[in-house]
Amino acid sequence: MDWLKDLLCKLFGLFCSELPESPPPPPPPPPELASPWIGTSFYQMDSFPIKDIKWFLDNVAKAGGNATEFFLLHTWYKPLHQPWIQRGTYTDNKFPGIKFPLWDLDQFNEKKWDKWRNIFIYCKLKGIIPFVRIEDFCSFKSALEKRYYFNYASYQRHVLKPKKGKAWWEAETIRQRSRLNKKLIQTLKEAGCGKYFLVPMSEAGSLDGMAEERDKAVVDHHKWAIADLRKHGCPKGKIIISTTRAFDELKKLGCKMEIHGCNSDVMLKEIIKKYGTAKIFPNGDGIDKNAKGRRGDKPSKREPSKAQGYKMGGLIKKHNLFGYCYFNRNTERLCREGGGTQIRRAKFDVLKVIRRGYDLCPD
Repeated sequence: MDWLKDLLCKLFGLFCSELPESPPPPPPPPPELASPWIGTSFYQMDSFPIKDIKWFLDNVAKAGGNATEFFLLHTWYKPLHQPWIQRGTYTDNKFPGIKFPLWDLDQFNEKKWDKWRNIFIYCKLKGIIPFVRIEDFCSFKSALEKRYYFNYASYQRHVLKPKKGKAWWEAETIRQRSRLNKKLIQTLKEAGCGKYFLVPMSEAGSLDGMAEERDKAVVDHHKWAIADLRKHGCPKGKIIISTTRAFDELKKLGCKMEIHGCNSDVMLKEIIKKYGTAKIFPNGDGIDKNAKGRRGDKPSKREPSKAQGYKMGGLIKKHNLFGYCYFNRNTERLCREGGGTQIRRAKFDVLKVIRRGYDLCPD
């Protein structure tokens, strides 16, 4: 087409450089998001650099996955990266020598929320739906861990509560949880991430009172959380309940129910037999005695083997399940050697064969 450009220049006395350039082609649309939601996860992903997070998400997509899980709040990975401004430290006589962070729950850390926004934007770009676990029961069921947790390790509790009293603190805790829910849903919306799932509390439980009192506390928390998330714009269909107590009572609330400890086709069949196929979310977090994992894996650190993953993919399609996610266990392989968890040690071969098992299963 250069001859046409030269001709136009001569006819109209224009310089070739002044002719408008052809606009660049539009970017390809993001992959269509559709169930089943199949993926693998690295729970402390938010604590790693954004380039590592994108590497992980790239590999989920390359393996055919369309889902991954994040913890918004957790205490089991140090240093902590929480969504609030840290306002100094505090000490506790039960743990001499340790300085615990003091979070100001009235001041969000906008740099941290910018990072979350970028993560959600990239999820959408790669066709991956984020499952966000807002709170984590495991983060406050030990005396040490709970001293890092937001509602315990806060400026409001340690500085303002002694002045304002217990009743004020209980109301303040509810208010701050609601602010956090609102901020998360707002950030997902700002990222254009319209498809997501939220878990109010991972492996929810309670430490106070007898069994019936603990069950009631867990049920009451979820009733409040569901109502609050819906108030801030999250449809009920996007809420998943993960619990260690009062399963049958919580199931009546009408949300999807997460079933932990599924890392084999054997366990997946047992879950389907026990719970049916409607509104369940089989999940690979937890121990599955039938999981074969990789050579050298400890029994408590096994994901499905590739052969098991292939069969699981077929079962997901055969029973039209909502989906399946598992924790990427190879990231923990160096923990026993003092190396900590490493996101770049993640492997995606099992995810790939789960997807293949699903795709090749006859309709």
